[in-house]
Amino acid sequence: MRISFIALALAAGAAPAVAQAPSVASTPSRIVVSGGIAASSAQVLRDGFVANELSGPLFGATGRVGFRRLSLDVSYTEGSLTPGSGASVRETFAEANVVLRFAVGGGFSVGGGPRARAFVAPSGTVRWMRVEARGRYQRELIPGRAWADIDLWQVLSADVNAQGGSDGGRGTSAGITLQLPNSPFALRAAYTADRMAYANGTSEFLDHLEVGLRYGR
Repeated sequence: MRISFIALALAAGAAPAVAQAPSVASTPSRIVVSGGIAASSAQVLRDGFVANELSGPLFGATGRVGFRRLSLDVSYTEGSLTPGSGASVRETFAEANVVLRFAVGGGFSVGGGPRARAFVAPSGTVRWMRVEARGRYQRELIPGRAWADIDLWQVLSADVNAQGGSDGGRGTSAGITLQLPNSPFALRAAYTADRMAYANGTSEFLDHLEVGLRYGR
């Protein structure tokens, strides 16, 4: 079961100044800009749907603007999903996400923002609009070279035009970023899992494993 994100995701920091957990002493006093591209294999599992398994490859790009303790992440994803049953009808997946974060120190940050998601099929389009609260922890594994992070989110409010409406959701991602020697580029691998519930008792679970290349200055 894999969902295809052709992800154009504008993701978080690739440069060491961005990737390190910010502190009072190390927080940059200038604007920091970074971005990246990614490829992943994703899957969707639906409970209570006719086409309950979808999968496919995904690709994307991400970007961040940071100043002192504040950062803004923006992302867009898009892809084609293939039913696991072998049916010929595919769905197009598209998602846009904006997250404003504030670094509270010790590697922790809090924030939130909107996420829009759509599944487009010949029979119609399912559209999600969500507002999420987020918490993030980042830790340096190898000084100046490698960092690990975990991101958690809880859906505060959501609206969907299917299955009687929304009944909340939550998700998490965990990743490792490796700065390439003598280079502004970094490699990243991450796993993401996201679950949404519908008001009629059905649910939708999406997860994907991603590898990417990031650039920051």
